[in-house]
Amino acid sequence: VRRHGAEAAESELQQALADADAGVRLQAIELTANPALLGQGLQDSDAMVRQLAKAKLDELVH
Repeated sequence: VRRHGAEAAESELQQALADADAGVRLQAIELTANPALLGQGLQDSDAMVRQLAKAKLDELVH
């Protein structure tokens, strides 16, 4: 993602959001600015993932 941009790795980020490890899902949210992926993060079972997704979506709106 850092080398080629988030758009180039979107399918990998999508897979990471389905990972059992909340740390992996959190990293996926950190690395994306895609509103659809951030929206998925809002539905995550982990509170930290949800909070980060909400903060990043708020940044996009403002």
